[in-house]
Amino acid sequence: MCSTDYNTELPIIIFGIGNPGEEYAKSRHNLGMMCVRNFAKTHQIKFTNSSKYTRYGKGIICQQNVIVARPKLFVNECGIAINFLQKKFLIPYSNFIVLVDDMDIPCGTIRIRTSGKSGGHNGIRSIISETGTDQFTRIRIGIGHPPEKSHTIDWVLGNPSNKEVLLLKNSIATTTKAITSIIKNGIKPSMDIFNQKS
Repeated sequence: MCSTDYNTELPIIIFGIGNPGEEYAKSRHNLGMMCVRNFAKTHQIKFTNSSKYTRYGKGIICQQNVIVARPKLFVNECGIAINFLQKKFLIPYSNFIVLVDDMDIPCGTIRIRTSGKSGGHNGIRSIISETGTDQFTRIRIGIGHPPEKSHTIDWVLGNPSNKEVLLLKNSIATTTKAITSIIKNGIKPSMDIFNQKS
């Protein structure tokens, strides 16, 4: 394994932001949750554990312990779920990889960041507010801006068009590859590869 930017002696937690409930399952705002499910399925990890705040499962990838998690809370409360996981497993926030939809990135592309402000996303804002830090890796999955005169909330809670679905399928697959690369090779080498590709 190459040198990494996280503590390899502790698990990495991959957390997909999204809203609970079938009515939101296919919405743009649930892209992070779609990505963590795809990652878990690819690596044959099941969400076998449940708490008041989150569903999660454990696995090993390239000799690295990982935990996949998705919230049982709404997007603007997901920082509570992050805090629960941090306290339960005593893992630094730098060992979290948060998967999140992002309007400022074109649909079909992703960006890896190791820190930063919320960018107006209520989920990231909740995490920063609850944890008191922005020092956690996030993979931002692009959904693009809404058409002119459309409301932002309607856009993020709406379902993607057929054309967008094809682009997002590629983004979801790419996100799984990016997470796997971070685990194997570290964050910076993965940023060099996947941010450039995007």
